[in-house]
Amino acid sequence: TVALGEHRTQAVAVNEGKWTATLPAMPASGPMTLSVKGNNQLTVNDVLIGDVWLASGQSNMELTLARAEPRYPEVVAKANNRYIRQFEVPDRYHFKGPKDDLDGGAWQPATTEHIRQFSAVGYFFAQKLYQEQED
Repeated sequence: TVALGEHRTQAVAVNEGKWTATLPAMPASGPMTLSVKGNNQLTVNDVLIGDVWLASGQSNMELTLARAEPRYPEVVAKANNRYIRQFEVPDRYHFKGPKDDLDGGAWQPATTEHIRQFSAVGYFFAQKLYQEQED
């Protein structure tokens, strides 16, 4: 059983233990709790529903706010938006095809504790979108 907010659905695992559950489309909201129950139980707190944008590139996307801080000190000092988050995919190389699981990584909010590790381009893009959606 998978539950998110008021929505619940069921899934059945195949022989390899893989399963898929689909919840209905929901408006931007949160934070919510995601609960997955089977032979064991997993709970994930502080889940947000909304847009997810992928920022992809090389050095242009890897430039962090820590490196841009001398130019934008007020941005780093005032960062406090728990609705803007970043998930940085760790560099891992696997040349034998796609993998089913990701080794590491975590969603981090745009707060003073984490903002220096954010992609500068990604953060400014997210901040602009957030401000436009709030209007």
